[in-house]
Amino acid sequence: MAIKLSFDFRTMRLNLEGEGKDLISVLEAVKVAAPSFDEIRLFGLGKMPDESEAPAFVPNAGGAAAPGVGGLKPVGVREFTKTLSLDSHFIKIAAVAFYHREFAQKATFTAKEMGDWFGLCGFQKPKQMSVALSDTLRRRAFIENKGRDQWALSTTGENAVRKLMGQ
Repeated sequence: MAIKLSFDFRTMRLNLEGEGKDLISVLEAVKVAAPSFDEIRLFGLGKMPDESEAPAFVPNAGGAAAPGVGGLKPVGVREFTKTLSLDSHFIKIAAVAFYHREFAQKATFTAKEMGDWFGLCGFQKPKQMSVALSDTLRRRAFIENKGRDQWALSTTGENAVRKLMGQ
C-alpha cells in the first residue's frame, strides 16, 4: 500500500495520505521522528482493520493531555462530531461548544456562530438558534448564558460530551 507524506516547513504541518494500519504505523514513527511539527493530518483512512471509522487527527499542541485518542485531537468540528453519538440538538450544541472551547480556544459563542458551526457539521439547523440555545440552557443546562447573545459550555454539558467520548 502506498503512503504519501508531504511536509510544509513554513507552517510546520505534515500530511499523511494512505490506508489502514500501515498509515497508523507511519504516524507513530513520524511523531517520534518529527516532534516539532505543530500539525499532522491523516487523509484517506477508509475502514480500519476493526471496521471502525477513523477521523483525521492532529497532535495536541503544548504536549498536555487533551480529549481524544492518544493525546491527539480531531482536525475539524465535523470530524469530531461524527465520532460521537448525538441524538438531540441539546447534545449537538454541547458537543460543538466543547470542540470550540477545547480545540479552538473559544470559550464563548453567539447564536450566529453556533448556527454556522451546525452548518459545518452537516446538522440541520433549528429555525431559531437563539431559541434552541435557550432551550438547551433551560431543559438540559448544557450551556450557560454569559450575557447578551454570549453563551458558554457548562460543566454539565462538558461532562455529557466527555461521557460520549468515553472519558
